[in-house]
Amino acid sequence: MPLIDTDGDIHQGLLYGIVLHNIPIALVILGLFMHNRYSFIKSFALLAIFAVMTPLGSLVNLYFLPENESLQCIIMGVVVGILLHVSVSILFDQDHYKFSWVKFLLIVAAFAAAYFTPGCPEIYPL
Repeated sequence: MPLIDTDGDIHQGLLYGIVLHNIPIALVILGLFMHNRYSFIKSFALLAIFAVMTPLGSLVNLYFLPENESLQCIIMGVVVGILLHVSVSILFDQDHYKFSWVKFLLIVAAFAAAYFTPGCPEIYPL
């Protein structure tokens, strides 16, 4: 996620959201490590790698991505597409052989909300 603009400004809202989102994830990961009897050092090292991913992604966005806003919007679209793929996979994971109208309507509503949300004006001018 681009937590840092090309001019060096930090998006505080995104930062707080990611931190709050990653706390329960870190607890689940730690629980899985304990359940699988990982050593303390191995668990701490893997948790540290998980903790470094967001700042590392911000640095990659800041220093290695081109300043072309259209290209950055396309890359963000790919990232959002991956998130949608994961969320839909989780949504259909339990009973993936049964069709659910409720789940289908939720997906259609989410796509409609995403379509009508303002996005990248460089790609989709209004």
